[in-house]
Amino acid sequence: MALAALIHTGREDPVSVRGWVANDPQKAPGFSVIPLCVLGFVVVQRNEHLYGFFMAVALEELDETLVSLDEFVELWAAHERHEARLALAAARFKASGAYGINGAVSMGAWLQDQCRMTDTDALRLLRRGRFLTKFRPVADAAVDGTLSAGHVQVLQASVRQNLEVVFAECADEQVAAIAPLRVIDAQGICALWRQKAEAIIKQPEPSVPERKLSCARPPTVRSSGTLCSTKRSPPSSKRPEPRR
Repeated sequence: MALAALIHTGREDPVSVRGWVANDPQKAPGFSVIPLCVLGFVVVQRNEHLYGFFMAVALEELDETLVSLDEFVELWAAHERHEARLALAAARFKASGAYGINGAVSMGAWLQDQCRMTDTDALRLLRRGRFLTKFRPVADAAVDGTLSAGHVQVLQASVRQNLEVVFAECADEQVAAIAPLRVIDAQGICALWRQKAEAIIKQPEPSVPERKLSCARPPTVRSSGTLCSTKRSPPSSKRPEPRR
């Protein structure tokens, strides 16, 4: 009967119908929105419009934190920007030893104790902070939202410790190259960069011809004051003439 009365009003706008049920007890005494919507699902399941309406009202009543798809994207982007700032701050605290003020023996232990993190999450945050601290172009792009957390993760996985020197010289170019791409496409770009960087590392250094240092004996001075070489002249092939 309550559902019939609600439909009979002809109000299909979610705001007005929800307000009619929840805010006007004289018209719908003793009814809450959720049971009404469950009953509505049974009665109007073949009517797509009414079904969608009642489910939307039921979900809104169950969880007031629901957001739209666009709002979710905006909130997630803001979350990633804040996470980048927190990673940089964690790396700075680790370098300064500030975590010891609470008696922690390490920054990871401090995060687990004070921020209620797991050891895995604490280690991940510290590694991210170390990477961002080393490469400022990546850090700036992560903080202002140019790069997503997924982009940063792809870069971090590609730049191994032996390739950090090579990446430092082209970090700006890599950020500009992957920023407009989807993360799955950025993975291909970063994989290609890593192959080229590893080839540079493996290239042998140019060979330098070996130089030998030889010391020759100084010439001796004759009694007459003239210089003579210390080298001995080769034996003459001529035989001495016999004496007569």
